Amino acid sequence: MQISESLANRVIFRAAAALRVVFFFALFLILTSDATAFPPAPYYTIYGDVRNELGALIPPGGATIIFSYKSKEVARYPITRVAGSNYSYEIRMRTDMNSTGTAVYNSLAVTPGVDFSLSVDVGGVLYLPIELTANPPKVGAPSNRVRVDLTIGLDTDKDGLPDAWERALLYRLGYPITDLWRITPGGILEADGLTNLQKYIAGTYSADTSQAFYLKIKEATATDVTLEFYTLTNKIYSVEKSTDLATWTPVDFSIGGNPASSLYTATGVEVVSTQIPWVAGEEKAFYRLKVR
Repeated sequence: MQISESLANRVIFRAAAALRVVFFFALFLILTSDATAFPPAPYYTIYGDVRNELGALIPPGGATIIFSYKSKEVARYPITRVAGSNYSYEIRMRTDMNSTGTAVYNSLAVTPGVDFSLSVDVGGVLYLPIELTANPPKVGAPSNRVRVDLTIGLDTDKDGLPDAWERALLYRLGYPITDLWRITPGGILEADGLTNLQKYIAGTYSADTSQAFYLKIKEATATDVTLEFYTLTNKIYSVEKSTDLATWTPVDFSIGGNPASSLYTATGVEVVSTQIPWVAGEEKAFYRLKVR
């Protein structure tokens, strides 16, 4: 079959025109792509626990974290408890590459280095966490993950400890409850060596000798070691192990016949014990107790 020269030229012309349209459309997409600023940068994440003014963890469903950016509320995050985790809230912030000539790719995106704020909604009452009263936090670098524990309540002496907890301790010690200056985060009021901040987190009081935060090795056999520690209701405990005092790893343990886990939520004020088996080949091991 033969095609005339004029017909062939018309086919070539139309094909070229179609290519010009495709090229123009592709060029249009490139020139207008700054409206989406794609691709986005990785998330910046903050996480941690939320405690009330007496040091108790606020339980799941007991409060909501409000994340605000540039004076506007962006999102709300409920307090949860993920099995095996050591935190009760997590906020993953969308961040943008902030490249020259681009716009924010998402209305919820934030820019590294810019201030943001958090507040805690407990039953409709808003609290500004003590940790954020002095200086507003700033959005960190994309892909970074930072722990930010939050404490609600008044802190009139600006030392990081809630006034309510300090007054309770002053009362137990026999001092006027207005002498907040006597209680400092790094102060040690007992021979156990724990600071006031550590006792606030552990839930113990220096004036109450029946309460203590400790870990004891009660017995060591050829097959396992028995550990003992004191618990307070609803506090969350974990045990870590090391063979060189440099690297520590969580270990699973069982209390009262419950399934072994790396975390134990205390059900009472009592002394508990657990047995942890030796690992074959280990010549020595060290243990430490952590509490939330």
